Amino acid sequence: MRRSYRTLSALLAALLCAAPALAADCAAPTAAPIPTSLTASAAQGGALHLDLSRDLAGFTPLLADYPQGADTFYELDVSRQPIPIAGAGFGLRLTGNNHSDDLFLGACRLLEGLPPETPCVFTVTLRIATDVDGGLVGIGGSPGSSVFFKCGITAAEPRREVVDGSYRLTLDKGNQGQDGPDMALIGNLEKDDAKAPGQYEWKTLTCRLSAAPDALGRAYLSFGIDSGFEGLSRYYVESIDISWDIDQPLTRAAAIQALWEAKGRPAGEAPPFPDAADTPSLAWARSQGITLGYADGSFRPEEALSFQQALLLLYRAAGSPEVYWAPAIPGLAPQAESAAAWALDQELFRLRELSAPAAPIPEAVFRQTLPGA
Repeated sequence: MRRSYRTLSALLAALLCAAPALAADCAAPTAAPIPTSLTASAAQGGALHLDLSRDLAGFTPLLADYPQGADTFYELDVSRQPIPIAGAGFGLRLTGNNHSDDLFLGACRLLEGLPPETPCVFTVTLRIATDVDGGLVGIGGSPGSSVFFKCGITAAEPRREVVDGSYRLTLDKGNQGQDGPDMALIGNLEKDDAKAPGQYEWKTLTCRLSAAPDALGRAYLSFGIDSGFEGLSRYYVESIDISWDIDQPLTRAAAIQALWEAKGRPAGEAPPFPDAADTPSLAWARSQGITLGYADGSFRPEEALSFQQALLLLYRAAGSPEVYWAPAIPGLAPQAESAAAWALDQELFRLRELSAPAAPIPEAVFRQTLPGA
C-alpha cells in the first residue's frame, strides 16, 4: 500500500505558528535551559527529560546530503504525528526517501544552562519507534541495519550549507557506518526484538558523549539517520533523556574503591603497597590480581586513572574472560588488547572512546562501566 507524505513546504506552513520554523541550521531561540535543579547544581551535573509527545521540545529539522530544491522529490517530512503503536501518543516523525544514497534525516536542539567552557560527559537516551524487521535487504543496503543512527553534542551550532548544489552539514558526522568527530554511531533502525513483524515497535538507543559548552554555557544536541538504504525511511522519536556530569579525572585509589564497592565489598588479604594506605579495597584488589602496581613496586594512588588502566581493572575484576580478537587501537599496550576487546564486546565502551588509551578516564564514565551500573 502506497503511503502519502507532506512536503517540507507544506510542513513549514503547518508549523509556522506552533513550532520553530524549518531552517538551514539549528537556531532554536525558544529552547528552555536545562533544569539543573532536578538532580544537582550546575557545578556538578544535571538532567533533562524531553517529551516529544507533548510538543516539539525545541527541536528543529536537520536535513542534509541531498540536492538543493529536491525536498519534494525526496519526500521529506519532519512533523509531530501520532505514533502507530497501541497506547502510544504523539512523537516527532521523520521521513525521507534516500535517492542520493547518503541522506541525513534528523533534528537538533539548543541546550542552555551548562557550565561554560567546561568539559562534560553527557549520557543521551532516545526512545524511538521503527517498523523495520531484522534481516531485510534492499537497494544499496538493508532498510534496517544500513540506516545508521547517530547522535552528537557540540558547542558549535549545526548548520547546513550548499556545496556544489547539495546541502551539507557543517558538523562532521562521519560517513554512514562510521563515527565522526562531532557525532557518534549509536545504532540503526532495525528492531532489537521483532515481536510484531511489519508493525512499529519501540527501540531504545543510548550513547555517552564528551563535549565542552561554549562561553555562554550553550551546546547543541543533534541526532538523525545517515542512510545507506536507497529507499524510504521513517521513524518516530517519543522522548529523549539527557544527563551530564563534569568531566573530572579519577584517582587510581578512588577507582579501586568504587570497583570494590560495586562488587559488594568482598574481603581480601595482601601486603600493602609502600606508597598507599592499607585499605580493604586495595587489599582485595591486590589479592585478586586486579591491580598489580607499577614495576617499581609502587601503586601511585593519587595518579589519574587512564582509559587503559580502567580496561585492565574491569577485565580482571570480571575474571579475565577469553576473547578471540584484538582491536586496532593506536597506543594501546599489548597486555591491554584482550581487555579492550572484552570491554567492546560488553558494550562498556565505544571504540571512539578508546582512541587515546593513556588519557585520563572521566569519573562519570568509569562509574557507568562498573558492575551493576
